[in-house]
Amino acid sequence: MNNKKNKTFLSFLSRSVLPIAYKHRDYIRVLHSTSIDTNWTYHFEKKYMAHIAPYVKNSNDFDVSKDFAMILIIRYTIAVTSVWLSEDLPIPPEGFQLAFKNLMYDSINTLILPEYL
Repeated sequence: MNNKKNKTFLSFLSRSVLPIAYKHRDYIRVLHSTSIDTNWTYHFEKKYMAHIAPYVKNSNDFDVSKDFAMILIIRYTIAVTSVWLSEDLPIPPEGFQLAFKNLMYDSINTLILPEYL
């Protein structure tokens, strides 16, 4: 495993976000399974963009704005966390941290059979 996966931003996310999300997993399930608040992801985006801005490049290989990149990171973090917590018995955060870092770090192509890429 690449050492970059073990430090800085992804480690911070896995150590800080996963325990909090796990603690509030029942509430998160309700947000995902009902239409109580359809704008909750927007609130997360606005709240956390400033927090992650120092970690995000101003320019990137994909020719997208920094705001686009930050929203994508936030939404991707929400998606990975939500799928994990939607399991009937999600494993505790300590057991999911490595998978989380790998899913956040590696391309989605690593999940698809090579013959379908």
